[in-house]
Amino acid sequence: MAELTPEEGVEELAEEIVGRVFSAKAVGFGGLFLSLVSGAVGFVVAERKYRRQYEAIAENEISEMRMHFARKELAREDKGSLEEIVKEKGYEVPAANEVVAPPPPEPEQKNVFEEHANTAVDAWSYSEEAKKRTAGVPYVIHYDELGETGYDEATTFTYYAGDDVLCDERDNIVDDRNVLINDDNLDRFGHGSNSPHIVYVRNDDIAAEFELIKSDKSYAEEVAGFKHSDTYPRRRRPKFDDE
Repeated sequence: MAELTPEEGVEELAEEIVGRVFSAKAVGFGGLFLSLVSGAVGFVVAERKYRRQYEAIAENEISEMRMHFARKELAREDKGSLEEIVKEKGYEVPAANEVVAPPPPEPEQKNVFEEHANTAVDAWSYSEEAKKRTAGVPYVIHYDELGETGYDEATTFTYYAGDDVLCDERDNIVDDRNVLINDDNLDRFGHGSNSPHIVYVRNDDIAAEFELIKSDKSYAEEVAGFKHSDTYPRRRRPKFDDE
């Protein structure tokens, strides 16, 4: 049996009801007939009303979806392809078989102060320094060796290279400096001290350690107060082997 549409089903139901009513023999069924006919008609009217309402809703939704996709299509056409957008922004589009080289590495950041310190300070070798150390002669020690023998805290001397003068913490000139610190050690500033202007010296004969700080200025100007025109450069006296 073929399946009926909603309209055909309603009509068939109405005809069946009407047929049953007219086949009734009792007049008393007249009221029932009118009631059934009225209900069937009302059902048909309501079904058509709601069907038209939902069809209108569905049509509105379909129309909105069509407008949505139409706007998306127009927007895509206005923007163009990805390649066109990339070119418009000024970028280059690599070919399919082209290998894109990575960006060059950033230049290495260098610490100029650290480089200067490394070039100004000599490398340190404990084995080599041990060979140079002679009994009775003051010698250069490493920064890490300060205080390891139990001597008093290192005494600080300032060496003014401008006029070759060594003075103590009270700005008094040290006359017996060769006995105390060995003049040869004045040529080793920066060795083992981690500073190009400092050298540490140990004198085992007097159980003392010294911190020598170098100044490129002169004692006469910085301490004595002389003007440059009143002084003359004083050079260190060369040492000879027979001294």
